[in-house]
Amino acid sequence: MVVMSDGVNILMKPIRQPELSEFSSLMDAAKDWASEVGMEESDIDEAVKNVRKNKRRSE
Repeated sequence: MVVMSDGVNILMKPIRQPELSEFSSLMDAAKDWASEVGMEESDIDEAVKNVRKNKRRSE
């Protein structure tokens, strides 16, 4: 279940669990993209921090 809010409303939406083959193909695509742009596992923490920081600025 995913829970989202806009500060006034709350939306609770059930999500289905993907088939393992579907998940594997999505992970493979993500790994290919990361390799193409030169992103490594050690870059993830910094990327998450930047997204959160930019989100706070836009609110």
